[in-house]
Amino acid sequence: MRKILLSAALIFTAYITEAQPFKVTSCQTYLDSYFAKEGDVNLEKAKTEIDEAVANEKTTTWGKAWYLKGMVYQSMIENKDLAEKYKTVNLVDECYEAYKKAMNLNDVKFRDQENLFNYMNSVCSYLNNRGVDEYTAGQFAFAYKSFTKLEDASNFYTTYNKKFPLDLAAIRGNAALCAQKAGMTKEGDVNLEKAKTEIDEAVANEKTTTWGKAWYLKGMVYQSMIE
Repeated sequence: MRKILLSAALIFTAYITEAQPFKVTSCQTYLDSYFAKEGDVNLEKAKTEIDEAVANEKTTTWGKAWYLKGMVYQSMIENKDLAEKYKTVNLVDECYEAYKKAMNLNDVKFRDQENLFNYMNSVCSYLNNRGVDEYTAGQFAFAYKSFTKLEDASNFYTTYNKKFPLDLAAIRGNAALCAQKAGMTKEGDVNLEKAKTEIDEAVANEKTTTWGKAWYLKGMVYQSMIE
């Protein structure tokens, strides 16, 4: 009887081990069904599957698992009803960190790098828009975090030799302004100096020296330093 129980335990353990890779596959299936307009319930099921997969020690090292998590969470951000339903989950930050994790794992089996950065471009826009909304609402400390996360995103793009889709000088200037408004003097000064470095290089560059926006930003940065 003991041998039978032991065998059953080994079979159950093997089943659990094999179930986790299946969850990555089933997440993809549910996600495909959602994209085929077969109902929001498929996206919620995809979220359940991928959350379990990235938490499991066997599949947490899979670049594809984290990439799928990013896709699922990004799809929820873009779905008004689900974004409202899951508003207690920080969908934007979770999505951003998932895409970063997918790349930083250096999983040789992961092949969707180009698509990942295309999706990440939109995530950067979400972060920027969130920062603007937070600033408008007077939530300066939160806005500061959103803009500084974009600076982290810029470093991420640089690591993989990709072009960052937003104006880094403007982002640093916004971060500095938010920090000042929030009474974060040290953080504000650091970001203002970084913004100055960026915009000085931009107006000296033959490509961007003809941009009115570049000179406008230089004026804003220098005026902020005066004040």
